[in-house]
Amino acid sequence: MKNKIAQIIIGAILFAVTSANLALSAPPPGITTAPYTVSYSGRLTDSAGNAVTATQTVRFSLWTDADFDALDLLVTGDIDPVAGGFTGWFEEHTVTPDSNGLFHAQLGSITTLPNVTLATHLYLQVDVKPVASPKTSYEVLDPTGSTADLTDRHPLNSSFYTINADTVDNADTGTGPGNIVMLDGSSLFPVSTIPGGTNVDSFTIDSDDSVAAGTIPIVFGTTLAKVIEYDLGNSRFNINDNVNITGGVEASGKINFAAASEFHMREVADEAAAACTTVSELVLDTTENVIYSCTAPGAPGTWASTAAPSYAQSLVIEPEYEDAVIVPDGTSNKGKLQSFFVDTDGSPGNANINYYRWTTRQAGLQDIDLVLRVNLPERFSSFQATPLQITYRTADANTANNKIDVTLEDTAGTAVALTGGSNLVSGTFATGGITLGGAPTFTAGQPITLKIKLSALSTGFADIGRISLNYIYN
Repeated sequence: MKNKIAQIIIGAILFAVTSANLALSAPPPGITTAPYTVSYSGRLTDSAGNAVTATQTVRFSLWTDADFDALDLLVTGDIDPVAGGFTGWFEEHTVTPDSNGLFHAQLGSITTLPNVTLATHLYLQVDVKPVASPKTSYEVLDPTGSTADLTDRHPLNSSFYTINADTVDNADTGTGPGNIVMLDGSSLFPVSTIPGGTNVDSFTIDSDDSVAAGTIPIVFGTTLAKVIEYDLGNSRFNINDNVNITGGVEASGKINFAAASEFHMREVADEAAAACTTVSELVLDTTENVIYSCTAPGAPGTWASTAAPSYAQSLVIEPEYEDAVIVPDGTSNKGKLQSFFVDTDGSPGNANINYYRWTTRQAGLQDIDLVLRVNLPERFSSFQATPLQITYRTADANTANNKIDVTLEDTAGTAVALTGGSNLVSGTFATGGITLGGAPTFTAGQPITLKIKLSALSTGFADIGRISLNYIYN
């Protein structure tokens, strides 16, 4: 059975926005907002029509449906917070009707009213009880006075919805022409409204052209103060911080770099005919595909080729040597030269060695020369700090029994002073480094001559393996 009031009935219900004149007049300006409370006025009478003047507690609540039933309340008389149709808003007022039974209440003065919309707030439920009675004494003020129908709550009229009106000066909210754009939950304009929401494909700053001098800036952060601005005086954009560009950059004009010195870079067909305005200006000669730097301004300027990047490389020669010959020097050359392979660790890899071995049956020291002619690479620039390395072995460490000596001629045919290339001995395979002295000539693409003299007597032998020429190229 629904708990509806039978003895006390509603005499009149009036809704109005507090302090607002409901007479039709010109719409308010956009900066004016309605007070966020609603005035409720009612008249209480008993079943005989006599005014109720005793102090009462009136409970107001908002619902999405019109029908009340006992399941909407807890056993304490409180509204069940999970009752179907309950929006979560309610408040209780203590009122003392006047001699005619009239009373007034400001809804929202105790608990802030929610944003009222047709989709979420449709009906107002009003309960009343004597002020001293428990909450289980609450009775619903049924707008029809009938306990048989399903209309137990008051439908909200237009005055209630003016709290959440979405028009100002007859302009509605939205993203179309003439609409008012709403901020999102982060107090920002939704991306859809700028500019796509208005079907505009550009965003114009200073659209009225009021800035005649100075800059037109876009500032990021009050404290951060990072700026992208257009400089009217210099006809250029200024950015006051570093720029990271993931894609490519194309420029139809000059790119100026201001630091210790300024330089420009552009493409030319022939640097020799190109004008130069600033020292260190760069041009790319598209015919030669070479970058040149200006050393003296002029028309044409004076240009110098920039240094190409350098790379370390090694030319490795393994026995049997290509472009090598066996040359006896005419004295004490009796012996035998053979080629061998040894796996020093039993596994494939760098421990495998190809080598020549020189032996003799003579009691005195005998020798043989291996002479290699090696062309330096076309992009050869210079040798590394250790230009030459060889892998070698002798029967023992006694130079009287066996040894290896290395000599070198540069590309001009001149002997080069070597350090670490004489009287090499080692009872096991070793790799020795040889350095260059003096001022030898090494021209890219030209041959050098490397001579390796193997010496041994009958109780010794001399082995020579890998040769590495370590150089720089660009």
